[in-house]
Amino acid sequence: MSDQRLRRRSLALTSLIVLAVAGVGIGAVASISRVGPEDAATPRAHAAHSVATRVVNMPVDGMVCLSCAATIKQKLKAVEGVSNVEIVFAQRLFRITYFANRPDVPRRAAAAINNLGYKAGAPVQIR
Repeated sequence: MSDQRLRRRSLALTSLIVLAVAGVGIGAVASISRVGPEDAATPRAHAAHSVATRVVNMPVDGMVCLSCAATIKQKLKAVEGVSNVEIVFAQRLFRITYFANRPDVPRRAAAAINNLGYKAGAPVQIR
């Protein structure tokens, strides 16, 4: 590749990152729960909120844009036992809430991230 083409590509990537950070805000947390407010009155939603949960922060290397984050979040929400996934984009990590009776969730979440081509860091238990 020519130097000029590399510079243009680098500038485009830098612009995307700047736009992504500006759109999310530094330190912002995006969260969408599996159980939405419209479901709060259902028995399933009530049961999901009464079950003991644990929370881990899982750093991810290679996540450079909001599209990457959305793809990873969608994959994490599909992991059985996960009740909520939040993106902490400024710190390049995911906050994963899972049911305490599923201690294998952090390992399976890391495998899901790695299977997408990103690199999951060691999960840090926060609750």
